Amino acid sequence: MKDTTYFCESGTNGHIYRLINKAMRNISIHKLGFYESVFSPEWELMEEEDKEMVVGVLLSEYGIGTKEFVDYCIEEKFHNN
Repeated sequence: MKDTTYFCESGTNGHIYRLINKAMRNISIHKLGFYESVFSPEWELMEEEDKEMVVGVLLSEYGIGTKEFVDYCIEEKFHNN
């Protein structure tokens, strides 16, 4: 079965869109939380502006604000520890 692709992964920013697609699949299909979905090991290797782009795209796709996003991540970390 082919993975759901939300954004084209070719081109200059392909690595960023691969991470965004993976995060969105984890959030939407696999029902993982925002923190676990977004902050993967690949995240650590990214440039700061790429990280901002990932979060920006996810915020706009899910229609949430930065504060809500941070709250979701904090709540998830709190309940998982």
